[in-house]
Amino acid sequence: MSTKGLDAVAAATEPRKSLISYLLSAYPLKDPHLKHGFRELLEVPGAIAQDPYLEGTQPYETSKTLQELVNNNILDKRLLAMFDPQRPLYSHQERAITAAIKEEANIVVATGTGSGKTECFLIPMLNRLITDQKPGVQALILYPMNALVNDQVKRLRRLLCQQTGDIDIVRFGFYTSRTKQKQVEAEEALKEELIATEREELLELFNEKDRKRLLSSPHAVLVQAAHKQVLRVQVISREQIQAAPPQILVTNY
Repeated sequence: MSTKGLDAVAAATEPRKSLISYLLSAYPLKDPHLKHGFRELLEVPGAIAQDPYLEGTQPYETSKTLQELVNNNILDKRLLAMFDPQRPLYSHQERAITAAIKEEANIVVATGTGSGKTECFLIPMLNRLITDQKPGVQALILYPMNALVNDQVKRLRRLLCQQTGDIDIVRFGFYTSRTKQKQVEAEEALKEELIATEREELLELFNEKDRKRLLSSPHAVLVQAAHKQVLRVQVISREQIQAAPPQILVTNY
């Protein structure tokens, strides 16, 4: 990994130069005058690329850690296995979590990109499900696109796989066009997905002890262990979701 800082000028100009070079080679012109004119047209500002748009983002104000919220009897201590207990929350995250749990308030979070909006609802939701377990779907997470559902599925897997045991744990499922009808088909699709997943991402499904044990394992062994781990916390087929609905259902419009 390079230790040099980002060259902002190069980051803006190099992709444009590369695209021009590609177009000149993809559409070769023998006549030098035409080739020169073609290059000049491509290099006109705005012809094939716009000037970069830069936006500065100020750091968000930090507040208490999850451990402190546990100490203050706002969160259940079992939640600490899923998140970094010592990482300071942003102040808007703490306010949202406190309002949702202590006041049982309905909240709207409107902040910038990278401000941790998901944690504002995910932490109160998981806290409620851990402390007041009931059968059936209790939390519905709606997204407008499958791509956003896929991101949430990966996050929920990482978090919920940190739970210990197989009894009285929170489970989830996603119900979109990607969800297979039959359990056999769903398990095969999951295995193919895990085979194509990077080792680092697979290792995130395990606690620290199991992660160390599997660190040097062959990829096939790691995939098999990850497959078993995911099935602990995720209901993966339509027939399984319909027969035994999980506490959390992720879907789209």
